[in-house]
Amino acid sequence: LGQEGFPLQLAAATVSGFVACAITSPADVVKTRVMAGDGLGPLQCVKHTLSTEGPLAFYKGFSATFLRLFPHTVGLWLVQEKVSMALRWLQT
Repeated sequence: LGQEGFPLQLAAATVSGFVACAITSPADVVKTRVMAGDGLGPLQCVKHTLSTEGPLAFYKGFSATFLRLFPHTVGLWLVQEKVSMALRWLQT
C-alpha cells in the first residue's frame, strides 16, 4: 500500500466508509428510535438507551449500514480520483 494506485485508493475509501459509519451510527440509531414513536425526545432516548442497553446499543445495525454505505463511498472516491487524474492530465 505504499505507492499510489488502485489498492491504496480502495483501502482509503474503505477506511473512509468505516469511519463515516462509526461517526453517524449513534445519531442514526437515536433518530430511528425517536421516529419509532416511543414518546421520548432525542436526549431522553440517549439516556434511556445508555441506561438499559449500554453504549454498544448505539451501533446496532452497524454492519447493515456499512454494507449500504461501502459501495457508495468506494465508488465516490475512486471516481473522484479518476476525474482528478484526468483534469491534471488535461492541464499538462
